[in-house]
Amino acid sequence: MNSFWPAEWELTPLENIAHVSTGCPYRTFDYPEDYLNEVLLIDHINEGSIEISEPKFMKISEREIVKYKLKKDDLVFAHRTSPKQLGKIARFQSAKTVIHTANFVRISPMDLRDSPLIEQVLKIYKLRGLFSELSKAYPNVNSLSLIQIKQIEIPRINLSAMAAISQLCESF
Repeated sequence: MNSFWPAEWELTPLENIAHVSTGCPYRTFDYPEDYLNEVLLIDHINEGSIEISEPKFMKISEREIVKYKLKKDDLVFAHRTSPKQLGKIARFQSAKTVIHTANFVRISPMDLRDSPLIEQVLKIYKLRGLFSELSKAYPNVNSLSLIQIKQIEIPRINLSAMAAISQLCESF
């Protein structure tokens, strides 16, 4: 991975600068029942924006809703999906309570200033085809493990790195 970056840049695994977690594993239903809570879920990611589903219903406690709800500036990463969607990423900016499911990984930067850097670096890796190379292919679905995602190398923040990464993103 570090062949993308200048040799003098210091790289660190993603897990050193962000919490990486899988989503809620519970089954969803289209219709309400007495024992189900209404939730909003991520439908899919489109060009840096998150599309939210119509309300769904899930057997989930209020405590678990707090655990799985997205927070402002969390990054949502598609890690188990079609080859075209694999590696898509978007920053969560909504005030709504949205639950992330097992199809997406939540990346919560330890320092919120890292959120744009991580987002841009992951976009570059996707455009360069890194995620397709790393993924395991199943019929019509590619998948990256949580361990693989945590080990993705991210440049340490410095002014030259930020300027160069911004330039790279603009060139795509």
